[in-house]
Amino acid sequence: ALRSTGLRKNDPRLNELMDNLREIHRNSNSDGGSPETQKLDRDTFRSVISANIVLISRAFRHQFIIPDFQGFTKHIEDFYWKCKSNTEGKVASYIPQLARMNPDYWGVSVCTIDGQRFSIGDISIPFTLQSCSKPLTYGIALEMLGSDVVHQYVGQEPSGRNFNELVLDHNKEPSFRDNISEGEKPHNPMINAGAILVCSLLKTLVKPEMTLAEKFDFTMNYFKNPVNEKRSNAVKTIAEANFKIMSVLVGLLARLEHQQYE
Repeated sequence: ALRSTGLRKNDPRLNELMDNLREIHRNSNSDGGSPETQKLDRDTFRSVISANIVLISRAFRHQFIIPDFQGFTKHIEDFYWKCKSNTEGKVASYIPQLARMNPDYWGVSVCTIDGQRFSIGDISIPFTLQSCSKPLTYGIALEMLGSDVVHQYVGQEPSGRNFNELVLDHNKEPSFRDNISEGEKPHNPMINAGAILVCSLLKTLVKPEMTLAEKFDFTMNYFKNPVNEKRSNAVKTIAEANFKIMSVLVGLLARLEHQQYE
């Protein structure tokens, strides 16, 4: 029943519930079945769910961000199968790990802000994060520095250009902050210019006392669990285009560092 609401039994918020079920199943000396399928009387059931009652209550009262999660996943399945037949395009070859990927791989995973999860297709195939890392580094910057600071240096608007184009936003009025104008900002953190700027914020403003090696380890701790580290080495060699973008940002980054030490 919980699965139909989008919750999974491996959700860390349900650890107490699952531990209680396993303990009861173990103490019952049952030879068959599983902790999830065993039958409980009312008092035992109340005891089992007591630590997670708020989350479970919200789930069964359809109070999550997607109340009808089964209906939602039906739409996702329909989209999945319609798109699966699209075999146009070809696998990127500029990184060896990408070039070796099977073009028939196709998977979709969804996780809502309430932790409702659904996956379909080839969901267990490891892949390199590439630009998927951009919202993660952006999230680190927001968490460590706050929205006001981050958005003084990077915008929140679509650029209308390719993700790796050498362009800044020149359609804004001057900002009140020092001499940095809005027109000098990358459009948003999801294009390469904005992502590089966010990395500069992490390097310069977040724990500035750290060495580069320490800062790298600090950032990687946010990525470590869901990422296969073996694939990261090959990606390190594919950075030339980003260094070109960096040259466009040199003036802005130099001013940022200068302000930090004023």
